[in-house]
Amino acid sequence: SRVSRIMRKQLVKRTLDTLKDIKKREDSKDYDTFWDAFGRNLKLGVIEDQDNRESLSNLLLFVSSKSEEGLTSLEDYVGRMKENQKAIYYIAAETKDIAATSPFVEDLLKRDMEILYLIE
Repeated sequence: SRVSRIMRKQLVKRTLDTLKDIKKREDSKDYDTFWDAFGRNLKLGVIEDQDNRESLSNLLLFVSSKSEEGLTSLEDYVGRMKENQKAIYYIAAETKDIAATSPFVEDLLKRDMEILYLIE
C-alpha cells in the first residue's frame, strides 16, 4: 500500500543517514563492527537498490594497496588520487596477496598508484 511504501522509504533514509553519521565519527569502531557484520549486504544493496545506490556506495569500505591494516572509503581514495589520475584502479581477487601479484597491479604499484582490492 501507499502508506507502507512511504514508511519503508523513510526508514531506509533514516537508517542510511544514521550509518553515515556513525561512519564519520572519529572513533570508527562502531562502524567497523557494523561493516564486519553487514558489509556484504551493503555491497549487494549497491547492486540491487538503484534508488539508494549512491548513498550505499558512500558507506562501502575497501582494502587498498595504501591501507596496510585498515580499510578505505571511495571518498578517501578519490581524495588521495594523483593530479593526473583519471580512473579508479581496482582488481577483484580471492585475496590481497593474489591481487598484488597481478602484472597489472605490479605496474601500477611501480608508478606509486593506489589500487583497491575487491576481495571476498
